[in-house]
Amino acid sequence: MVVLGAVLSGWLPAQTPDQQAAERVNRHALASLAGLLSTTTGNVCFSPFGSHRTASMLVEAAAGETRAELLRLTQLPEDAAMRQQLLRRLRDLMADLKSDADLTTAQSLWAAPGVVWNPTFEKSLRDLFDAPAFVLPEADAVEQARKVNGWVREQTQGRIADLVGPRMFENDAHSLMLVSTLRLAATWENRFDPSATRPALFHPKAGQTVEVPMMQQTFAAISYAEEAGAWQCLRLPLKGGLGVVFLLPANAEQQATIESSLTASVWAELCAQLRNRPVVVRLPRFEFTTRLDLMPLWEALGARTSFLPDLAQLPGLTQDQSPRFVRGVMHQATIEINEIGAQAAAATALGTDPFGSPSESSGPSARLFNADHPFLWYVHQEESDLILFCGRFSGTAE
Repeated sequence: MVVLGAVLSGWLPAQTPDQQAAERVNRHALASLAGLLSTTTGNVCFSPFGSHRTASMLVEAAAGETRAELLRLTQLPEDAAMRQQLLRRLRDLMADLKSDADLTTAQSLWAAPGVVWNPTFEKSLRDLFDAPAFVLPEADAVEQARKVNGWVREQTQGRIADLVGPRMFENDAHSLMLVSTLRLAATWENRFDPSATRPALFHPKAGQTVEVPMMQQTFAAISYAEEAGAWQCLRLPLKGGLGVVFLLPANAEQQATIESSLTASVWAELCAQLRNRPVVVRLPRFEFTTRLDLMPLWEALGARTSFLPDLAQLPGLTQDQSPRFVRGVMHQATIEINEIGAQAAAATALGTDPFGSPSESSGPSARLFNADHPFLWYVHQEESDLILFCGRFSGTAE
């Protein structure tokens, strides 16, 4: 079976320091995404940067097997100086992105009342992550959840509200909770014309169709690669040095294989194969949010002991070095892909193809990228290749 076969022999240039740091996140990103996709057939939105940062925070307090598991999860080196250099580069990359794009991120660590944080750990959080550590006030579980949600709501400008529920704070004085949110609202370098959007049929799986608003634009030159009968790949640039890579499998069989085999090295080679060429793009307009407790995913990737009261080794968290464990890693991510300023398409009767064939003006060699069935997508920073968001659009929530 041919899957990404034309990419595997590609040559890659030497990496910059920023790319080296981003690759650590991307290894985590693609391993995590494969795990998420294997457990669902519906839409998925995931921020691997947020997941990576929260796990990296725990590394600074961990020891023994817990530390070894978290280092494997984050793909970070054991050497403290090398690790901190990589984490600072990631911190600085995010600061640059915030200045160029409409990006909000919030990460934090929360503990039960009475905890006194280890000053060294608190300093690491501030220096390496721009992330605060909080001790919850004496209150019932409802009030404690409200406290966390209020902080997240403030950090994300109201876009994320009720991230955690009271059950996260019940009946345990030794639990910890990590919170990670990331929201991005970006503008295409070349906006789609809202008047060209049409209702069209999307095929989540064989024998099933749903109606979606389908955007269309003809590009004289856009980053594109393909392997006949297997996949098409397209990168659309966003303002602020960002871009969205869309990977469209040819069929359901190819989709299953690609979703389970797209590693960080293959991803890097795939991006290196993209070349400018004329393409007619048909892409659904979509917006959705995914809420997750990342604990099952981290456990599946080998980071188990952090969540076990009798086995977690996190002595660097608190001043008294009392036993602590992680109760949950709450994560929420939102993606919106649209034309910018578009209105919903009017309800009309659908034909087989509301667009017809590509026009002659698009050129005889123009490729058609028709995303009318499930595809993968990745929002990344172009220069470093850092993946901020990734997921699947399948046209359905389940």
